[in-house]
Amino acid sequence: MMLGALVDVGLDPSELREQLSALPIEHWDISAERIVKDGLQATKVTVSAAEQCRGHAHRSYVDLRDVITAAELPDDVIERSLAVLS
Repeated sequence: MMLGALVDVGLDPSELREQLSALPIEHWDISAERIVKDGLQATKVTVSAAEQCRGHAHRSYVDLRDVITAAELPDDVIERSLAVLS
């Protein structure tokens, strides 16, 4: 829901895909579509993983921290991302 809300307020899905590609995670895709549910419009963002990745859906804080710190992202983005998790 958070990704859909970000797209609704102006985040370009292709920019989101580009930024997420900096994470050291392989075999995934992301798509966004406009939906109407009970008369309300929203953006539904779907993140899908290749079959070989599906067994690793649950990650601990340490796993997420390691993925974020290994990413090729600016330091301030890494700091804010880690702050969201804590």
